[in-house]
This record gives sequence, C-alpha cells and structure tokens, in this order.
Amino acid sequence: MLIVASEIDSSSERIIRYLSETYGVDINGVTFHHFRERNGQELLARIFLIAPGTQTRATQTRGNGKRKPRLSDQELLALAESNGVGDLYKALIEGLTRRFDWSGTTGSSKTFIGEFNGSRKTVVSLIPGESNPDDGVRFQVYINRLAKYLKTDAGEATSLLPENKTDWKYTKDASDDWAGFVGFFKTAEEADHFLVEMARLMKQQGHAL
Repeated sequence: MLIVASEIDSSSERIIRYLSETYGVDINGVTFHHFRERNGQELLARIFLIAPGTQTRATQTRGNGKRKPRLSDQELLALAESNGVGDLYKALIEGLTRRFDWSGTTGSSKTFIGEFNGSRKTVVSLIPGESNPDDGVRFQVYINRLAKYLKTDAGEATSLLPENKTDWKYTKDASDDWAGFVGFFKTAEEADHFLVEMARLMKQQGHAL
C-alpha cells in the first residue's frame, strides 16, 4: 500500500510507521516535489516516509504471512505463566476487564480500550512476554487517556501506578495523547491499589462495575 500526498500529517505518519514497524504491513508514504531549473528542465523529487530498504526488510521479516501474529488470550496467559507471573497477570486481567468495555490483543500484549469522543483508544496494556518473577507484570499506560477515562487529572492518575515506572512516549516527538509510563506491577498489593482506586474514581462518576 502506497499513500501519495503533497504532505503527510503527523497522525498519518504515526499510523504508517506503526503498521510497518509493528506488524510488517507493506505500507509506505511518499511525497513529491516539483522543481523547474533555469533552463526550463522540470524535475520531480520523491521522498519516502520509510526508507525503502528498511521497509522491505520489515515486510520480509513480519509481512507476507511472516508478520508477528496477534496472540490469543490463552497464548498471552501461557507467556505470563512461563515467565512466572501467571497469578498476578490473571488478577490484573480480571480486574481491568471489569473496568473497561473493550479489550484486545496484539502480537505481544493484552490491551484495554476506552472511548473518547466516539473514538476507541488503548489506555492500558499488559505485556507478559516482558514480565518476570523479580520485576512483575510489565505494563504500559497512556496517562492522559487514563486521566480522561477516570475523569481526573494526570497527577492523580499517575498516583495509582506502581513506583517502578519510567516516562514513555510512543515516538520521540509524540503528542501528550501518545505518552505515559512503562513499568511493572510487582505485587498483588500494587495491582489491588491500582484496581481499587480505578473503581473508586469510576463509581464517583456513576460507572457500574
């Protein structure tokens, strides 16, 4: 798939890169620029969003039937159990399923999805393949989305998370909507705190859990 335009906005660029780099989709964006030299000769320059060589390697690695497949819930649970965090992962899955209307899976994570002005966006992801018994269950949170979902501010939303976390952005120049934290739920107490506080804030807004 080739998207041709006079210019490509940041939102479209993120989508193209995400599909290509994460799932190996054979997609790219290209812009054309027209020049005229003094002697009247016309030139047409094309600029690819993703370098063709890089895009081809990604497609060969993940695409054409070899792309990283979307894992099932059972496969993700098996990953968590093999990494020694099965019980904690299951507790988080059970609690988050009650707090979100939608969920899904990717090639590496279980995602929990909220609705924002008619658009569905991932808010929390659990990543069992990057989890381990020492650190716990790996998570990724879009903090401003979580705050909006809970109808609170980013500071209070951040306070629900475990201490073992670091700042994260989807891409280096991503907007605040694509930023948050990655970290680990190490103990059942940390998971319970997150889930109980989510429930408290949601009940204040009249959500039925």
